[in-house]
Amino acid sequence: MVRASLCPMLSSSEESVSLAPVGVTLPRGALRRLPFVVMVVGVAAVVAGVALVPPDKVLGAGVRMVFFHGAVTWTGILMTILAGFSGLGLLVFSRPGASVVWRAQSLGAFFWTASLIVSFPVMIRTWGGVMWDEPKLLMSAEIVTGLLVVWALGLIMGTPRVIAGLAVAAATVMGILLSVTPGAFHPDNPILRSGDPLFIGSFFLVAAGLVVTAVGGLSIGRSRERGRERT
Repeated sequence: MVRASLCPMLSSSEESVSLAPVGVTLPRGALRRLPFVVMVVGVAAVVAGVALVPPDKVLGAGVRMVFFHGAVTWTGILMTILAGFSGLGLLVFSRPGASVVWRAQSLGAFFWTASLIVSFPVMIRTWGGVMWDEPKLLMSAEIVTGLLVVWALGLIMGTPRVIAGLAVAAATVMGILLSVTPGAFHPDNPILRSGDPLFIGSFFLVAAGLVVTAVGGLSIGRSRERGRERT
């Protein structure tokens, strides 16, 4: 059984979904595959961006790892902020659903964990070893620990308002740590201040590709939920 459309601009049937504003009818299977297509496009953009990063005079081709690490960190920041705002919206306006907050927070934890892991080979490559007392490394470890604790608490408790509150708290703590940690961001912003369009463009392509990949991942569960809502 298929329910009536939940949105006045979206009419559905068992075989297809009509996007009235643009006059396009998509098979339901294609709509379900769309998030995966988005993820593939995002991954392709990341690969292309990394490949386009020009070698550095000092680091050589190893600078690509530095660019990738920075883009992963920014994606973790954006996903955690998205989770925080989504959680705030759930607390105040009862939307979006807790599952959206949960997935955004999970993606934030994933990318921050990946950033922490990648930071070790980056430090070895750029500085010749791991600087265990480096403020940014300690900050990343604190943020990752906090996000994983929040993720575990949300998994155990599962209450929408608890998940939302935890997401808001995690985003707030992350913002505080980023603002008070010395050197959390490069003061001279070497990529943007380099003046090299290829440096700047390749970094933003990597970062955009990661964000698009994350959005695709965020949409996978959402499309399944919509399918259940219509049945």
